[in-house]
Amino acid sequence: MRFALGILAIIGLILLLKTQFPYAIATEAQKMQLLFSSLLLLLIATGSGMLKRMTATQVARDAMIWVAIILCLVLGYSFRGDLSHSRLFGALVPSRIQQTADGGLSVQAGADGHFHMEAAINGTVINFLVDTGASDIVLSQQDAEAAGYELETLNYSREYSTANGIVHGAPVRIGQLDVGPYTLKDVPASINSGPMDTSLLGMAFLKQFRQYHVSDDILTLYP
Repeated sequence: MRFALGILAIIGLILLLKTQFPYAIATEAQKMQLLFSSLLLLLIATGSGMLKRMTATQVARDAMIWVAIILCLVLGYSFRGDLSHSRLFGALVPSRIQQTADGGLSVQAGADGHFHMEAAINGTVINFLVDTGASDIVLSQQDAEAAGYELETLNYSREYSTANGIVHGAPVRIGQLDVGPYTLKDVPASINSGPMDTSLLGMAFLKQFRQYHVSDDILTLYP
């Protein structure tokens, strides 16, 4: 019971911190470090109070269970490159870009039916929505600020016609846009003046690729 409550408490704390600091845990190394630290903290917290009431056999049994869990995590992290090319991994993490055998990049549609894609702007990882109805790459103000743009210096001179009326955006250039193993340089984009749920990868992004197509809920891009 204490173990389950400990897990729930740690998950709740992580979700709270992620909400307050959405870009603090962006890279794979940071996520893995957080996972191992959480497991270690949980092990110490639950083990310290129970150790006095446990027999040597119970202590040895629980220690072996924890060793097995940690070994599984280490093996999974070590072979993450092989797992990332599997269809199962794509279904579990649809926004993660996978490289196809013919050199393309693919993402699987999410539960909402849309294509979400992780890309990095000047080293900052951002989760985008691929939108063929958008003409440009459009950054939300939150994502733009995280990527290093100074919002107070922008000129929102560009107009976009949307279902909700006319909105304004500030034209910018993305010095480096990393998409999977590929890097795009000096890519045009804009920063939206109003609130957005997620940043968009529009046609200006798709035109950076030689071709793209959708088949069986999988979007494939060919550089």
